[in-house]
Amino acid sequence: MDLGCGNGALSFYALEKGAKLVVGIDVNNTIIDFSNFLLEQHFSQYKNRVSFLKANICDLESVKFDIIICQATFEHILDPYSCLKGIELSLKQEGKAYIGFADLYNSPWGDHKRTKAPFSNIFPWAHICFKQEWLIKNYNKNNPNNPINSIHDLGLNGFSFSQYLNLFNSTYLKIIYFKVNNHKNPLVHIINIFRVIPGLRELLSINIYTILEKAKEQM
Repeated sequence: MDLGCGNGALSFYALEKGAKLVVGIDVNNTIIDFSNFLLEQHFSQYKNRVSFLKANICDLESVKFDIIICQATFEHILDPYSCLKGIELSLKQEGKAYIGFADLYNSPWGDHKRTKAPFSNIFPWAHICFKQEWLIKNYNKNNPNNPINSIHDLGLNGFSFSQYLNLFNSTYLKIIYFKVNNHKNPLVHIINIFRVIPGLRELLSINIYTILEKAKEQM
């Protein structure tokens, strides 16, 4: 399963690397339509091996997968606990989930510039300098035709690094790999040095990459 498949790029890549069957799911109808268009126009050789569906993972609990991949999606999932439970239920025994995402909400551009916070073009952490209630009010003032009630309406769950830690530690899935700020950019190595300073961990935790495994049931 490609969870949050977007335009299907990872799904097609998995097929090219030997996946026998792939199901790509997303909650956005337009994205699923585009993925199916790409399948029809450019990847028709895979038509019998891939399906793109508008669905929530919790809708597919009866289908079991060897591998679930989820790239650049988790920060946009509004109920990560339900999603992680869905991943647990959708994996076969000894199946693995590969999850990678950025930017965490308290990191430099954790709002993905969607809140339109003042000074966000020049100050990376601008969005956390204001209460969310004020950000929502300011956003609605500048976007009267598309008002929002919470940052969820901007596709952000607002989770901090600590909340993600609690999330992944709450699952029955075994964490076999967990890496923060996994990036080849030399600047990230400098950031990691300062990240160990008390009080800076939240502000300097940019991305998370983890592999989770479903334990084999004991006989």
